[in-house]
Amino acid sequence: MGNNIFFNILLFCITLFVLCVFNTSSQQAVKTLGLNEGQICRKALRPDQEYVCTSTRYCKAFKHSLKTRNYLDICKFVGLQPIVCCPVTNYEELIEIPEMKNENPISADEKCYQYNKIKIDSKLKEEGVFYPAAVGGTDAEKQEFPHMALLGYGDSTTSGDDWRCGGSLISERWILTAAHCQESSGNKARWARLGVLERVVNEDNVVQPNDYRIVKHVIHPEYRSPSLYNDIALFRLERDVVISEDVRPICLNTDTDLSSTPLKQIATGWGRISTAGPLSDNLLKVDLDIFPTNQCNESYITNTRQLQFGILPDRMICAGSFDGEKDTCTGDSGGPLQVRHPDYPDMYIQYGITSFGKFCADKDTPGIYTRVAKYIPWIEEIAFSNN
Repeated sequence: MGNNIFFNILLFCITLFVLCVFNTSSQQAVKTLGLNEGQICRKALRPDQEYVCTSTRYCKAFKHSLKTRNYLDICKFVGLQPIVCCPVTNYEELIEIPEMKNENPISADEKCYQYNKIKIDSKLKEEGVFYPAAVGGTDAEKQEFPHMALLGYGDSTTSGDDWRCGGSLISERWILTAAHCQESSGNKARWARLGVLERVVNEDNVVQPNDYRIVKHVIHPEYRSPSLYNDIALFRLERDVVISEDVRPICLNTDTDLSSTPLKQIATGWGRISTAGPLSDNLLKVDLDIFPTNQCNESYITNTRQLQFGILPDRMICAGSFDGEKDTCTGDSGGPLQVRHPDYPDMYIQYGITSFGKFCADKDTPGIYTRVAKYIPWIEEIAFSNN
């Protein structure tokens, strides 16, 4: 403990020395940017490079900058710890930065209440706009699911083929999704698109998208691919979203009592409309039945390599349709399994995260969803902290 305090004080003094002395030298003018950790702080010169506000503890370039006197700009100080504008030449470096812990994060129930109380200044809702219609699903209505996020994996946001996973907005800065959505076809999730129904956006769209850069992936520490347990992650956005009728966080279920799980829930996503079919161009919704755990285990009894302990009801939900006509499918991963909030109009409660399945809309193989309530303390510590 004493060594850590000494190191932080020494680092603080070195940083102040850099700001005071070398700011006037001929080497380089060091700027104080006033930005928060995780924000993009400088325009990169190369497409494979980012400049992100990062603690000196996790910035690989910091020590080298002291040796060469090419000092990094200071974003801000957190106590004695400087946050510097760190060059990241490999996107992987962003992924592994651990979250700062907060002793007293805000509870998920309190956040839900806060978002319900936000007054949205807007004109009266327009008449519902419907668009062409997961398997057996129907069209989502305009502003019906304002928490829905579409995740992109391209270098830019222009290609419709680069949007391959879903997620849900749970705060002004965080997306809740599946851990396996961190990567698709060898590319990391780089973008979150909010406030739209269409997967492919052009100038003719009624609503233009709100695209946000993802600057950090926080994967649950117990997720170990190819195992299918603990398939949950939090993606941090570059900046706060603007809350409106089109963009608004979802509430999270915090009740771990399995008997309280609603037996009818709604899944949403832009996934395939059949097992081998195309991705949906528009957001779909589908009503699903919650299956008993023993029936679900029978469907996955042969999958012992990825499900060593079978379906665990405290951390998984089985959902499909008893007649085999409705389901989520490839491309719906990371999206929410939800019900309407009984007390807060126009808001939903998220019970599950679309995780995996065998076939799409097969009568005997319901899909598996990560049970959100199991992970509430972990979510609160990261997404609802004041860091």
